[in-house]
Amino acid sequence: MTDLTAQQLEQIVIAAVEKALQKKEISCACGLSPEAQRELGHLMGVVKHLGGEGSDGYAKGAEVFRKNSEFVIQWRAACEKTGNIILRIIVIAIVGGAGTLGFLGIREWIKNLVGKGP
Repeated sequence: MTDLTAQQLEQIVIAAVEKALQKKEISCACGLSPEAQRELGHLMGVVKHLGGEGSDGYAKGAEVFRKNSEFVIQWRAACEKTGNIILRIIVIAIVGGAGTLGFLGIREWIKNLVGKGP
């Protein structure tokens, strides 16, 4: 039996720990799903990027994120109102056009009936 070097022993321990961790799902105290936990670092990186460098980057980033969210909510509400108005105009135009065509058609039909009289 040969003596293991420190590097070999370290590799064996790392492999054993990785194997043990693969069999067990680790959950955090926050209650997030494993998928959400993996994305949390990315989200915090985005918040930090929005806030800029410095110790208060996360706080500033959260404020920027909040203001952007409010803007998007207002924009979507405005777009929804505009879309509803446009839809109403289209429906009114279709109904009015059909009514006009129907009225003109009935008028011509009556003229033809009256014109073919005795």
